Order: sequence, then structure tokens, then C-alpha cells
Amino acid sequence: MKNFTINIFKAVLLTMIISFCLGSCSTDAEAPKLAVPGFQMDENDNPIIGESFAKLSTRVWLDGGASIEEVGVCWTIKKTSDEGEVQFPEKDIDDTSIGSFSNNIAYAEIGALTVLDTIYYARFYAINRDGVIGYSYPFKFSNNLEDYDFN
Repeated sequence: MKNFTINIFKAVLLTMIISFCLGSCSTDAEAPKLAVPGFQMDENDNPIIGESFAKLSTRVWLDGGASIEEVGVCWTIKKTSDEGEVQFPEKDIDDTSIGSFSNNIAYAEIGALTVLDTIYYARFYAINRDGVIGYSYPFKFSNNLEDYDFN
């Protein structure tokens, strides 16, 4: 039994040494960048609704390993049967850094947005220097002021 335990110890030790040697053989290999730009959203602050605009706000808190080149918001009024399939054809670019970001969407700019009780779908995006794109979760808002509690 003693020889069996010693042999297992030797096998484990040899495996660890080989793993260490093989793992440190090359310093040329670069680890893949898995991070993407990320957002921090507070539902209590988003959005600020006016009679002729919606102010959407977020915070870019992760750059994905490279400096942020573009930050913006995409929006649409078209709805599919699944919110996950919503396409965002319109976009507005406003900033290029980590930190707070807000954007005013004037209803008149989007066309037909002056119709009350229209639900809009939006999401923020950020693109870093490496071309990696990060998106916030989609969210919806309405231009009907009665949908919001201002008290």
C-alpha cells in the first residue's frame, strides 16, 4: 500500500511539473480579449419623458480592453412578437468615453413620434478601438406622460 501511495504522489508531482513547463513555454501567445463594453443602467433614472422628447441615460463602465471610440443609443418604434428580435435602425452618436452618457431623442426627428401612446424600444451601444461592440439590454418607454408617476 505504501508503494501505491508513493507512486500516486510521483504521478501527481510529475503531472504538475509537466503542466507548469508546457504552460510557460511561450510568451508570444496573447490571451484572447473576452470582455466587451458594458453598461450600468438605473431604471429609476431612465428615461426622462417630455412632451416633445425623451432623455435616455446610462453609464459606460467597461471598455472591453481598449479605449471607447463611439457611444450611442439605437431606437425603434417597430415591434415584433418577441422583444429580443427588435431591430434598431436609427442611431444617435453622442460620446466617446467611459462614464455617464445621455441623449435626447426629439420625437419629431424620428417621424410619427408625436402620436400619443406610442411605445419605443431602445438600447445603448459602445464600440471600442478594437471594434468590439457592447450593447445594453433593450428597454421600452412611452411618449404618454400618464404612463409615468411624477410624484
